[in-house]
Amino acid sequence: MSTSSDSKPSILVLSDPGVPTAQVKHFLPDIETELSKVVGHEVDIKHIKHLIPITPEKEVTSDLDLPDEARDVDYAVRIFFTEMPLHHSGHPVVAQIDFNRGVLVVSCPPMGMLYPRRRLVSTIGRGVESLIQNSASEGEHVQSWNEWGSEGDDKVTRLYSNTWTGFPRTILGMVRSNRPWKTAPKLSSALTAASTAGAFGIFYNSIWQMSEALSTGRLFVISALAIISMVGWLLISNRLWERPKYDRLSVIVLLYNLSTVTTLVFCVVTLYIALWVFIFVAGVIVIDPRFMATVIGGDVDLVNYSAIAWLSASMGVVAGALGSGFDDQMDLRHITMGARERQRAYTQQEPPAGPTVS
Repeated sequence: MSTSSDSKPSILVLSDPGVPTAQVKHFLPDIETELSKVVGHEVDIKHIKHLIPITPEKEVTSDLDLPDEARDVDYAVRIFFTEMPLHHSGHPVVAQIDFNRGVLVVSCPPMGMLYPRRRLVSTIGRGVESLIQNSASEGEHVQSWNEWGSEGDDKVTRLYSNTWTGFPRTILGMVRSNRPWKTAPKLSSALTAASTAGAFGIFYNSIWQMSEALSTGRLFVISALAIISMVGWLLISNRLWERPKYDRLSVIVLLYNLSTVTTLVFCVVTLYIALWVFIFVAGVIVIDPRFMATVIGGDVDLVNYSAIAWLSASMGVVAGALGSGFDDQMDLRHITMGARERQRAYTQQEPPAGPTVS
């Protein structure tokens, strides 16, 4: 085991930019405490943010293009924390231990959207404990939520996600890695078009009459169709739907596509709610209730303003789909896992024969 100048074991934690790095920084004191318990005394943890050159179709190899500061020290254990969803034998892989290279790879997406502290810390603790012991023994870190297995390979052990909950949890984890809350600024043209079209509902009394005549069920259907139309337009116009280059990558690409659709739905629904609030508040301020009563021929209350905002927001979202065509396609593509994977420069090559993480 390698040690630093003060005789503490040196452990490298390498994390992808974005959510993985944010989570490592947040939980680093807990990780350090856990690893100190595993090793038996204090450890020296070196954390580096770096785009990890690994994809679902390529396992970690000894010739990884790592920064110099990750190579200068002969670390006792290397922990790679990546946003790439690993997949093997029909199951999402939460973590992978490579005993030959002293590497623990932890995949963020199968951890889910909330990244429970106990789950993350226990996974890292179990992986490092196994690496130090050079064995896949259970030790004190038993994951009741998942199952470790070696698939007949004593030198590579994987923590498989639950059969039923693994895929939904992985998709939600990928959505978090996409960071949909940062997508709104990239939809500035869509937001402008949606706000402009939605504002018509405040000034055109035919919209008031139509919203009064429509049932709640019809308004729900109109909302759903508006959201679907904008999500579909964003997918098509920005070419966000991925296609697998190889048949054996179809499951991974399906996860990419489902996470992309879920991310876009989140963004569009958020836009829809913001638009509804804007139109509702503006309508209450601008539209005089007595004048509205003469137009619709009945009493007026907040339900009427709500219905107007509801129908107008649906109109605005449809217009926003067309306006989104003026947004930067490259910016929108970077919200997807598939586009970020291509930054790692491995998917253009034919994957090697033999067992791989795919």
